[in-house]
Amino acid sequence: MTVPMMSAKRWEDMLVELADSLFEFIKSLFDYLILHLDSFL
Repeated sequence: MTVPMMSAKRWEDMLVELADSLFEFIKSLFDYLILHLDSFL
């Protein structure tokens, strides 16, 4: 499998997508923690 020959733009798009979903995941994780904070304390 030859990966390095992908264009830089394509890599950029992939990174942006990855960062986006990571951000969404962290955001929902924080929302969950804040919602259930009372039960933890």
